[in-house]
Amino acid sequence: MEEYKSILEDSISDIARGYAKPWYMTMQFILSADSKEELGDLIKYFKKEMRARRYRLNDLFYSQQEAFSSLFSLNVNTRRKILTPHETNNNVLAALYPFASNGLFDSRGVYLGDEVYSADPFYFDPKTKESGMRNSNVIAVAGMVGAGKTYTVSKILNWLKCTNTKQFIIDPLGDYHGFAMNYYKSRVIDMSSGKEGLINPLQVFSDQKSLKQSTMDFIG
Repeated sequence: MEEYKSILEDSISDIARGYAKPWYMTMQFILSADSKEELGDLIKYFKKEMRARRYRLNDLFYSQQEAFSSLFSLNVNTRRKILTPHETNNNVLAALYPFASNGLFDSRGVYLGDEVYSADPFYFDPKTKESGMRNSNVIAVAGMVGAGKTYTVSKILNWLKCTNTKQFIIDPLGDYHGFAMNYYKSRVIDMSSGKEGLINPLQVFSDQKSLKQSTMDFIG
């Protein structure tokens, strides 16, 4: 502990004297108060002051805080194994592995969970519509940070992929880049203003034949 404290003090001293300039730094702040109302006011004041100093803030909730803390060197041994555990409940495990049981992966759609009152399984069926109910292909996923929005969408995309559905994902934040490239060996089309950016996504096709066929598949 004394070693890390000494390194931190030396770094702060070098920055203060102008010998070093930090390019990227992550700081963690934990606020406490005597009441919920007082804590809310304190958080608002803290965020206002930090933004005025051009800091970028990111709130951490529940298990996110635990995962963030586990990344620090004090919680990692010499073999780079994270010592702090990360909790996962049974519902997450059951939905995370769709091929573990036929009940979690069938023609009715992708299993998302159980209804609160009836305890019946809830399926999202944007493709086969075997339930016979009128529905739409449009879905809106809303929730607070850490609630599992990206996970839920990834599970839906996984089911659509397994049912041979062609997918085009508009992903400005890059949340699904790794999901597409590592899990399904798909391609990410960079449409930014950089050197490698593609303004027209149809440029990825190598010849007119593949372009025409893909266009017909998209229209049809």
